[in-house]
Amino acid sequence: MKSYKKYFKHFDFYKDKSFRDYNKNALRKEERDTWNLDVYLAGIIYPRLCYLRDHHFGHPCAFKNDKEWKEAMTKMIYSFEWILKDMYSADFEQYNAVKEEKVQEGLELFGKYFRALWD
Repeated sequence: MKSYKKYFKHFDFYKDKSFRDYNKNALRKEERDTWNLDVYLAGIIYPRLCYLRDHHFGHPCAFKNDKEWKEAMTKMIYSFEWILKDMYSADFEQYNAVKEEKVQEGLELFGKYFRALWD
């Protein structure tokens, strides 16, 4: 548990003893939740991206129109879908270098437009 304290020391709320005591159990849970964290986060992100693609208003200024933004989100969705398939599928032969490039492209788009993922 001590290893997680360093991540919270810069925040004012961590200086409050009642906050630390209240959240001790939450910090302990995080220690085991870091196993396959990429798959865990993909499971959270994937359905929300799918919903956002189909139910959003507008698009970031970097895109000319709504269609381009949907295409970018589709690439992001493809990436997170393959992260989940890679973990839960025994058919790893489907995953080749071409798909790896597409997955990486979607993850880079996700990072680039992370702050634009709102509705």
